[in-house]
Parts: sequence; C-alpha cells; structure tokens
Amino acid sequence: DEGEAIIQAQLLDHTGSWIMPATTRVLDPTGVAQPIHLANSGPKGRAPYAKHPLYPVLLVGAFAIAGTDGYWLLSILGTLAAALLAGRLARRIDRRAERLVLWSVAAASPLLFDSAWVLAHSLGAATAAAAALLMVKGLDAARQGAGARQVAVLLGAAGLAVAVTAGLRSEGVVFGIALAAGAAVWGVVERRVGGMGAAASALIGVGVDRLAERTASHAILGSGGAVEALP
Repeated sequence: DEGEAIIQAQLLDHTGSWIMPATTRVLDPTGVAQPIHLANSGPKGRAPYAKHPLYPVLLVGAFAIAGTDGYWLLSILGTLAAALLAGRLARRIDRRAERLVLWSVAAASPLLFDSAWVLAHSLGAATAAAAALLMVKGLDAARQGAGARQVAVLLGAAGLAVAVTAGLRSEGVVFGIALAAGAAVWGVVERRVGGMGAAASALIGVGVDRLAERTASHAILGSGGAVEALP
C-alpha cells in the first residue's frame, strides 16, 4: 500500500484526478499488463489507492507543506500522538502508568517502525486512541452528573474520531464496533443510559465512514471500487 498511496497522492497533486491515465494502451491494448498490481478499479478507470481516500488527501497536504519529507512526517506525528494519547488514557487508570505507557507505545511497539513507513497505521492508532480517550471522558462525565451538553460534545467527538479511524484503516470499523460494545456493557453494568448513547455515537461514526467512502468510491470510480489483482 505504501507505493500506491504515494502514487495516488502524486497523481492528485499533478493532475487533480484520482484516475491513472491509460499510458500503456498502445503497448497493451487488452489491458492485461497494467501498472499498480492492486489498484482500485471501476467503470471510470483505475485509481492506485482509492479504498480510503482520506489518506492520499492528507498526503497531498503534507507534501504541500514539507515536500516528500511530509509523507514520513505524517507517520512520525501519528506515532507521537498515539503515544501521548495512550499515556493520557493510562493516566485515568493510574497516574504512575502514564510515562511508562507513553514510552512503551512510542519506542517498544510496532508504531516505532510504522513511523518510518508511508502508511496510515500510526495515524489510525492516534485517532483510535483519541476516540477511546474521548469515550472514557464522556462516560466519566455522565457518571459524575455533568451537563447533557458536555457529555454530548465528548461522545460526539468520540464518534467523529471513530469515523476518521475507519476512514484511515479498514480495521477502524472493527475498532468502532468493539468500542460501542464496551460502552454498551458499561451502560448495563452501571445502569446508565449514557452507555447506550456512547455506543450509538461509535456506531454512527462507523456508519458515517461507510457512507462517505461508498459515496467517494462511486464518485471516483463509478462503482464500489473493487481491488483489482492482475495476473
């Protein structure tokens, strides 16, 4: 995916289009020997990386700010953000654990290596950690009798973070469902309606992402955008 994401970002930056030009048509009129082995294809053509359009768009922005270094800076910033947010989440359990968790995530987890790749792994980890932290804060606020507006803002932000996570990584859908299940269980155990509201916010986030990506796929490719594995 690394090369495909970079090529997609460069294609967007240079041409403004998601679709690769048919440059090999003269040499390969049957279209068997197309470049980009796992491109997304549809009636409108083939796009190197359209399965999660949000990531190439972020790469275009990073390139505009820092050139090709911006591609890797996104991943580095994602790892740093994930570590900081994980530390804040651990702090809510035990203040003494914050520093240990922060450094464990930053320097002793796969995210250390993900920060050197042009992939959305570290960014997805950061947004997932943000979703979990916001969810916990929202549930704590509900348990402590905070105003409905404050709880709604926290849970709404958690749902948005879930949507972004799913927009970056396919695993974000599973994460959002798991987060919703955890919130629902909390609501049952604590006998609080807020748990169901939290679960709903996570599921809405997943639904928003699915709808947005489906709409984008039809706009870009003219169909659902199947991944094409060429022989």
